[in-house]
Amino acid sequence: MRLSRETDYALQGLAFLARQGDGAVVQLADIAAAQNIPAAFLSKIFQKLARHGLIRSYRGSQRGYSLGRAAVEINLGEILHATEGPDLFRHCAFGHHACSGDENPCVLHGVWRKATALLQAEVERFSLADLAQQGDSAARPSVQRTGRHAEGSPLGERNSGRGRRKAGQSRGGSA
Repeated sequence: MRLSRETDYALQGLAFLARQGDGAVVQLADIAAAQNIPAAFLSKIFQKLARHGLIRSYRGSQRGYSLGRAAVEINLGEILHATEGPDLFRHCAFGHHACSGDENPCVLHGVWRKATALLQAEVERFSLADLAQQGDSAARPSVQRTGRHAEGSPLGERNSGRGRRKAGQSRGGSA
């Protein structure tokens, strides 16, 4: 399974918004600059995320984007569904179109089906808030929030690695 650059940028943009706090409205140009993402591409991605209810778009004097719900209520599965499509976890490991199910399986079909079911369950359990917390310890540049939604913690405030897991360590403790 290989995720697209669109998903990478969506996750970066959403994690940035999550770190600003629920209800924060941030201009697209500021998100793009802070995450080093092309603004035109991020705009198209954010339109798709807005259609899926993951973010809200504001026009006028308070223009910008905010999360559609609290970061703890958005799971990574929803984000992957919005960017990669609903069949992400149903694709053949080899990309065979003929491997559509149990009637014509590829050599890895049974193993792949179990592995992707486990992966899907994990990404649905992992929230956007979890992703935002595990960011690297380097501080991102601050941006100016717009409108009355701007109260809250300072922009650019990051968790200094808390929540980061070592390789092989599960979410609930050590492996």
